[in-house]
Amino acid sequence: MPLIHPTTRQVNAKIVYYGAGEVGKTTNLRQLYNRLALKDKGESRTMPLFGDQTASSYSFPIDIGKIQGYQLRMHLYTVEGEMSDYEAANRFVLTGTDGVVFVADSQGKAMERNLEQLQLLQMSLAEPGKEYPEVPIVFQYNKRDLPDILSIEELNHFLNPTGLAYLETSAARGVGVVETLARICKLVLQKVKRSLETLAPGWDEDPVTKFVRSKEAMQPTVIEGLWSRRGESAVEKEEKALRHRDIFGRSWM
Repeated sequence: MPLIHPTTRQVNAKIVYYGAGEVGKTTNLRQLYNRLALKDKGESRTMPLFGDQTASSYSFPIDIGKIQGYQLRMHLYTVEGEMSDYEAANRFVLTGTDGVVFVADSQGKAMERNLEQLQLLQMSLAEPGKEYPEVPIVFQYNKRDLPDILSIEELNHFLNPTGLAYLETSAARGVGVVETLARICKLVLQKVKRSLETLAPGWDEDPVTKFVRSKEAMQPTVIEGLWSRRGESAVEKEEKALRHRDIFGRSWM
């Protein structure tokens, strides 16, 4: 759960970008890091993972803003490469996670690896005595600008049958990366709200929305034809009601 420090009036939460190797996890984070102003981000770190020669962690914190006098800091993590041992994945990456972005390669040839990593995530989140099954998850269907991609219906059928939140992206071109961050941050913020229990009912605009709106001017042009659903702005999509369930089909709202 989020770490709340009453003395320093700071809330720290951890968000993990999870998925197979070369699906765009690190690309997401590097795109975000390059766009953020210095005042909004901390130093990025790359650290080899002990016992795994093929993977290292990449992370950095971002300051979202203040709410009820508490500074909100989200720590973004991912693994460069992929973990073959779910115990190592749990120990190095998922421990203390407050939200997960599952990044999937939309190409048909990548589905087997997507499923393997999703099963690995499920095993890690289902460890006995853990609270991880309540961790909010957003699916990111990446590489939508490439040929030979599966339809959204097919991706949801294989990866997201319970109907969790999802977005279509091209992280390499910077399309959808900020929206993905906003979506998972808003879900994590629900946990913060329940922990603080101080938000007024009439709370109008949350710091995540303000943060994203401040970055809209830096958004790249949307790839024509990337999404089949048109006519909705990013803000409208963010505000649309979603069914929030974990990957096991249980409601956490």
